[in-house]
Amino acid sequence: MKTCLHLRDQIMRDILQSNRFQVGTRLPTVQKLARRYAVSPTTVGKAIALLEAEGCINKRRGSGIYLAATAAAVQSLRVKRRLRVGCVIDNLGSPLAHRFLEGMERAARKTTCIVEMATTDRRLGEEQRQVQLMMENGVRGVVLCPTPYRQAEREYLAHEFLKFPIVVVDLYQPGMKRPHLVFDNYTAGREMTNHLLTEGRREIAFLKFDDMVPYRSVDDRVAGYQAALEDASLSFVSERVLSYDGRGPGTDGHRAALERFLALHPRPTALIVPDDLHGPVTISFLRSRGLRIPEDVIVAGFDHLQEPTWGESFPTTRPDFANLGARAVELLLQIVRGEKHGLSEIILPCPVHIPATIAPATACS
Repeated sequence: MKTCLHLRDQIMRDILQSNRFQVGTRLPTVQKLARRYAVSPTTVGKAIALLEAEGCINKRRGSGIYLAATAAAVQSLRVKRRLRVGCVIDNLGSPLAHRFLEGMERAARKTTCIVEMATTDRRLGEEQRQVQLMMENGVRGVVLCPTPYRQAEREYLAHEFLKFPIVVVDLYQPGMKRPHLVFDNYTAGREMTNHLLTEGRREIAFLKFDDMVPYRSVDDRVAGYQAALEDASLSFVSERVLSYDGRGPGTDGHRAALERFLALHPRPTALIVPDDLHGPVTISFLRSRGLRIPEDVIVAGFDHLQEPTWGESFPTTRPDFANLGARAVELLLQIVRGEKHGLSEIILPCPVHIPATIAPATACS
């Protein structure tokens, strides 16, 4: 059964986009259109009302229906009237960013809204500037993937753009005081630690970013790691939480943290790294120091970023970043339309994934 929306689009295609009708031409009657499309006159009337509201046709009482504008002109007007939302993202270099944007685009397409995008290259000042530009240019709200390099006491979101809808994703901090969506990285860190414990690894180290880089996802995993140790009646050893400046795998800071790992006594038999991208470099470094992977040390990561070309797999997680993007758009549109109020929080699952091809671990006493 055709709905009035489907019929409106079909009339646009069949009649208004043809070259047979010029502006001012009288169109077939409602009854003729009903017979042509095998629908009720009521459905035709609703479709005609939609076309009239868009400025495509006009009805003259007692005279008929007339073409008021070309289909191309109406389509242009539709685009101008479509709701525009923004995405301000810290960088586009990660596969996770691509998955996230795919999800945003998918959700936007369903609602026919337009997504405008800006990148910040992980600069807080540029993030703030892009949000300002979005607001000034008539964008109705923004999905923000924030840069991690910020200080809680200087959080601009706490006191600026308070009436402008902003939904924060992934690296949300409480001081932002905005609706947000995050992954359940606390549970992910807890379950990853529990998996390593079941493999017989009692001394587990965790590589994290230092306190100058408040990285919500990593910090939540560390909290989950500590909880799992407490559940297992194991002591939390602060020296096994190794911090570095977060400049990326293979950097001087990363290697220095791994040297500290090797100096621990007893040396841990498992090492959890911030994400999968840290995995290959970490494994290569440890092997260069004579360790067997995974027999001597299991390396575990996060975010399901492993590639077949790496030649080996290790424990990770499967956060659905496409779903994160889609849900963020849906929440933002609810706020823009006045359907949602307050400090909404959505926590999405982040399940642990143990690849089937991972080398069998040797239990350690």
